[in-house]
Amino acid sequence: MSSFELDNGQNTNNDLISEFKKESVAASIAKFLRNAMISGHYKPGDKLREKDICEELNVSRTPLREAFRILQSEGLLTYSSHQGVMVTPVSLEDIENLWEIRFALEVMATEKAVDNMTEQDIIKLTEIQKQFEALEPKDKISIIRTNSNLHMHIIKAANNDRLEKIIRDIWTQIQVFQSISFVIEGRFEKSCIEHRELISAITKRDKRLVGSHMLYHLTKGKEAMLSGLIL
Repeated sequence: MSSFELDNGQNTNNDLISEFKKESVAASIAKFLRNAMISGHYKPGDKLREKDICEELNVSRTPLREAFRILQSEGLLTYSSHQGVMVTPVSLEDIENLWEIRFALEVMATEKAVDNMTEQDIIKLTEIQKQFEALEPKDKISIIRTNSNLHMHIIKAANNDRLEKIIRDIWTQIQVFQSISFVIEGRFEKSCIEHRELISAITKRDKRLVGSHMLYHLTKGKEAMLSGLIL
């Protein structure tokens, strides 16, 4: 795990220790492990061994266990007395259930956002999309993070705090699953096209078309993920 690159791929473990000073050690460890899962370094079903992680990050078991609890509360880690702590396994049922919720909530939020988005909101959305398209297809962490920023920028414009919180909670798990979908050749490029079409519909204030494009985008993302699981 010593070669794992955190966040933008430039941080070293010394940089990570510096980050520990800015926030709680447990939160920093949780962030590190979350990024490791998003990047695909830790895959669903992988066991996390306390001793190895403590040695790697030079931390004690107390904050590590607190980090584990944080990630368990997000649904990213699972604990059993027989197998210990592991990255929550992904099943077809999990994906079907999560995407069923996404289809309902994100399409609704996107349609609501059309009425509320200002010209500045649309300009910002276009800027995020440009950032997304400038990324390297292999940079999964940046792709997933920027993709999330784009979606959440739209959802925030729905002006429904409760709806936004529910979707954010879902996205925490989705980001880990997305590391599977973006390994599919061509998915990044197709996602760029789908984003452009969605933003174009938002610019036209065509609520029906916006909902249709978002549903199509989510459906294609789900199909790519299922293909990744089969592979």
